[in-house]
Amino acid sequence: MEAYNNFQTEFSHLEMLHASTLYAYDEAILRSRQKAKEGYINKKDPVFRRLAGGNEFRLADTLKELHNKYKNNFRTILRETIFVRAISVLEVFLIDTIREILLARKDLFLNSDIIKISYPHLISFNNSSEILSYIINNECRNLHNGGFKEISKYFRNRIKIELNNFKEPLKLIFEYHDNRHLIVHRLGLTDKEYRHKYNANIKKVYISEKYLINAFINIRAFCEFVLNESIRIINSSDNLLSQTNEPFVTIALKTLDEKGYEAIQRNYIFSFDDSIVQLKDLSLQTIKKTDDIFNLIISGDINYLKRYITILKNLDLDKSIEIINIELTKPKPVKKKKITVSIEMFEKIRNLLPAQPWEKGIHKIIASKLDVSHQIVREVIRKLVNAGVFKHQIDGRIIE
Repeated sequence: MEAYNNFQTEFSHLEMLHASTLYAYDEAILRSRQKAKEGYINKKDPVFRRLAGGNEFRLADTLKELHNKYKNNFRTILRETIFVRAISVLEVFLIDTIREILLARKDLFLNSDIIKISYPHLISFNNSSEILSYIINNECRNLHNGGFKEISKYFRNRIKIELNNFKEPLKLIFEYHDNRHLIVHRLGLTDKEYRHKYNANIKKVYISEKYLINAFINIRAFCEFVLNESIRIINSSDNLLSQTNEPFVTIALKTLDEKGYEAIQRNYIFSFDDSIVQLKDLSLQTIKKTDDIFNLIISGDINYLKRYITILKNLDLDKSIEIINIELTKPKPVKKKKITVSIEMFEKIRNLLPAQPWEKGIHKIIASKLDVSHQIVREVIRKLVNAGVFKHQIDGRIIE
C-alpha cells in the first residue's frame, strides 16, 4: 500500500537523521579537541558559527561548554524534535491508510450518513470519482483535526479494524501522542490531568535515547499491524464491490526509469477513445516489494484495464519498466438467486407489518417471529411498497 511505503521512507529518514546527527556530534567533539591540542583554537575562547546571510551565532562561551551541549542539551532537543516528527509521520500514515481503504472499499459508505453539498459545488464535479474523492478528503480532514482518539474510533466503527488487537498495549501509542502534545504545546511541561492519567509525579516529559528507540520499534510494529489488517479488510469477502462482476488485473513489474515509475502512480493519466482516465479513478492497490519492484492490483472497466496493459507493454519495449507478470481476470457472471415466497407466507408477513412508520430493522423482527430468512421478508416488503400498499421509508422516515 502506498501509505505504508511512504511511512517506511519517512520513518527511515528519521532514524537515519537521529543516528547521523549523533555521529556528527561525536565527530565535532573529537575534531575540536584535536584542533585545540594542535593550537589552532583556544579552549577558553567563545565559539562562533557564521551562517548564510552573515548571521553569526555564539554557540558557547568556551569549548568545554560547547562539548557539554553536544553531550546533553543538543541531544535532548534532537530527540524531542525527532519524536514529534515521528508521531506526525504515524498520524499521516493512519489517515492515508484510511483513504486507501475507502477508495478500495466504496461499500463502506453504504449507510445513512448525509452530507450537504451546494448546487454550484455539486455541478462542478466532472465525475463520480471526484465526488468520492471530495467525500473521502472531507472525512480525512476531520480526522486530522480530531487526533489519535478519533482516528482510533474511526478505524473501529467505519473501517472495522480494532486497533486494540495490536500485540502491544495500545496505551503506548496513546502515550506517545500525549507526550508529543505536551512537547509541542507546553514545551514538555506536564499538567495535573497528565500526571493523574499516567500516575506519574513528573514535571516535564523527558525523551531519553532508550525511550526514543523503543518508540521507533513500537511504532514500526504498530504500522505493520495496521498494514496487515488493512489488506485483510480490502480483500475481505465482506467487500460488496468485490462481489460484483468487475474484472481486475494483477501486475508485477520493475521500474527502470522515472517514466516507468510515473506510470504506476495514482495521478497517472491516460486516454481511451474520448475519455481521459486517471489511474486513481480505477480501484488500485499498490504493494511495494523492493525499491523498484511493485505488485499492482487494479479493477474497473475492462476497456480501461486493457488500454493500461497496452501502455505498460509499450513502456516495457521502451525499457522504462520490466513486466514480470500480468494476469487479467474476468469473473464469471453471478446469477442472482431468485427468492420465492408462498401466498400463505406472503399474507403472514403482510399481516404482521404494523402501521408506518416502521421501526428500524422491522424485517428482522418479523423474520424472527416467522422463523424465515431476512431476505424473504425484505422481498415481500419490496413488492408491497412497489404495489403502493405501503410507502417507501428510510431509517424510520416515510419518503413521500
